[in-house]
Amino acid sequence: MSDLPESIARRITVHPESGCWIVGGYHDKDGYAKISGQGAHRVIWEILEGTVPPKLVLDHREDQGCILNGGMPDKACGFPGHLRPVTNRENCTRNGVRGVAAINIRKDRCGSCGRPLDLLNTYWYKNRRDCRACIRRRVKEYKQRLRQAAQASEPLELRPAA
Repeated sequence: MSDLPESIARRITVHPESGCWIVGGYHDKDGYAKISGQGAHRVIWEILEGTVPPKLVLDHREDQGCILNGGMPDKACGFPGHLRPVTNRENCTRNGVRGVAAINIRKDRCGSCGRPLDLLNTYWYKNRRDCRACIRRRVKEYKQRLRQAAQASEPLELRPAA
């Protein structure tokens, strides 16, 4: 912490149990500490460790003890030992994350029919997946509705133009 500028170092409080560097001052709605409009953890990382590699983001590591109440990582922590550069996908989908992407990536069965989402039963389209058995069922139902609609309508009589 001695390598940090005084203006940043005086805002940091070390948590006695986890060793987190809790950065005081302004926090956004998601709980991230901010320094000059940037995430404090990123500012501290770049001062002490260098730039974050392109296309990577900093992930708060729970395995190093960076945990707040409720089992979620403390987003106000700026300790470089509790951070690691990862892809955005890994950051959004790792275990413990409660977002929609993380929940869906962990699903191993179809929510409608219960069949496994394995290699044979999964249809992938633009990074989205669907159950092949459910697709077949939906197509069958759609075709059945089309047939019923065609049978219900009266056939048109074609008259020659006068």
